[in-house]
Amino acid sequence: MAPISRALPGLGPQPFGGAGFRTSTGRMGRGLWKAYCTALTTHALATQAATAAVGFSIGDASAQLLSGSKGKPRLPCRDRRGHLARLLGRPPIVEEPTFQYDWQRTVRLATFGAAVAGPMGHAWFTLLDKCIMPHASRSFSAVALKMVLDQALMAPFGCALFYGVQGVLSGNPSSVAPVLREKFGPTLAASYKLWPAAHIVNFALVPPSYRVLYTNLVSVLWTCILSKTAASGEEPVVAIVPAGLDGVPLCVEDDLAAAEVLGLPPPPPPA
Repeated sequence: MAPISRALPGLGPQPFGGAGFRTSTGRMGRGLWKAYCTALTTHALATQAATAAVGFSIGDASAQLLSGSKGKPRLPCRDRRGHLARLLGRPPIVEEPTFQYDWQRTVRLATFGAAVAGPMGHAWFTLLDKCIMPHASRSFSAVALKMVLDQALMAPFGCALFYGVQGVLSGNPSSVAPVLREKFGPTLAASYKLWPAAHIVNFALVPPSYRVLYTNLVSVLWTCILSKTAASGEEPVVAIVPAGLDGVPLCVEDDLAAAEVLGLPPPPPPA
């Protein structure tokens, strides 16, 4: 009796990456794209919000992974080994930072995209299309005017809103004002190097229903810039260097005993 794979061609083992695999992958991709286009028509706002959340998440993940971030600087806390090194005049023991993916930062960016950037972009582009030369929406004058209004009004507002929302989501709203004073100007200047040209393409060539999607594709690059700018200048956190096998933290008695054993003058009392 002939094997099933010989009797029924196509049911046998298929090589990974073969024609059948490519066909099924292409079919699945077309199905997903069709479903996305349908969602843009039936649930425009929710789809734009989800698109922005994904775009901001990918942008922040790229910023963290490509920069090789090692997290916040970690400063040594006084412990037995560290203090003995200080008494002996040796360099302090500092814990080497390792790469730490900041999931909370990605969640904050995704939240901003879903709750603010996606819905706001949807409403803003709809307003521009309705108010700025709707009878000739892709003419040179209409495209230029939309781009100028976007960069003059939405760019500074969106920049300030980004840092404000990030400060609130991180649980530190009091930092919003100083962060804005420090980073608003450089961030806006950086945005003017990317977004005017991107929005000329957006308003001239991209169909209105796909503008948030296009913007989010560009935003993967822009979110890398924003995310790295927002994360720069963070305060270091104190990390306790391991205190030896017993893990007992340093105390005044340990200081005095160490000084006595080493024949050194007693250390000054802690501040």
